[in-house]
Amino acid sequence: MDSEQSEANLRQGSGDFILSRLALSCKEQEDRYMKRGARFRGRLSKPARFSGLLLALLWSLEVIIPFRATADPPPKPDLKARALIPQPVYPLSSETGLSRLSFQAPKPKAVPSFWAIGSQAWPTGLIPVYQVLDRRSGKYQLVRKPSHGKENVTDPLFFALPLSSETDTSSINGRWELEATHRDGALDVLCMDWATFQGKLFGRMDPDTDYRFAWINGGTFDRRHVGLEVQYIDVDYLLKGNLEEGKLRGTWMRTDDADGGVWKASPIRTIVENLSGWEMLCLVSQPIATDGVFWSLHPQEEASENALGWVWRPSLQAETDGPRNLDP
Repeated sequence: MDSEQSEANLRQGSGDFILSRLALSCKEQEDRYMKRGARFRGRLSKPARFSGLLLALLWSLEVIIPFRATADPPPKPDLKARALIPQPVYPLSSETGLSRLSFQAPKPKAVPSFWAIGSQAWPTGLIPVYQVLDRRSGKYQLVRKPSHGKENVTDPLFFALPLSSETDTSSINGRWELEATHRDGALDVLCMDWATFQGKLFGRMDPDTDYRFAWINGGTFDRRHVGLEVQYIDVDYLLKGNLEEGKLRGTWMRTDDADGGVWKASPIRTIVENLSGWEMLCLVSQPIATDGVFWSLHPQEEASENALGWVWRPSLQAETDGPRNLDP
């Protein structure tokens, strides 16, 4: 009985540890967006500057008809929309018998298999879970990492809490905003999505910019030190950094030593809902599907290489207490 209680406390402590890291004040995130916008405005390319001069010249010659701007300024990002709560995940079956998982209910009052986090931005501290079609078996499987070379074009199906053995390395998981300074003083700002799996760091570059064509060819993380190998437009880069007080700082260079500099990164934390009375279950992938089901749920963490992470299921007393906005 004591061992079962200790194991339950460990699991609950692990969950609280991760949930406590899933927050950033609205003020801090708003300042980051404003700061990022200012940097981009201050670093216009030569074609952009020329276009601005040309427009000014045409305006002075009355080639362009002057008008008074009446449109409202663009709204500020709705940071409250980033609040996350586990969503129901449903099993779907096709006419051919192919089974898969989806956030879309197949029919009214369908029974979910479990609850997980759905998000386009990678939440801090959580692990991505992918649903991929195995070519050999012709069936879907749940995996922690897509095939090499497909990281940029494959989105996670959902996110879950990491296993208890990963709480030391999960601090790197999530979306980070990175600032890289070149030798000539120029500044690049971009985002990276990172996660760890089997001692390796993987992820993707900013999917909303041209950096989506860059690839993370390799990465390491050992609680404090980060190493990345990145390829962008046939140029290889090496990044090294240290994690201190929740932020990363380090140096970068081209492998041909044509450029280099320093970089720093901060996590883009996520507001999550307080969960009261929710049951946590260990999700395990089943490579050999049974009756079309390619996963299983367990009340205790499974010592298996197929164990993925922790998902949720609400109990009868389950409720949400509103968004959490905790400083890590």
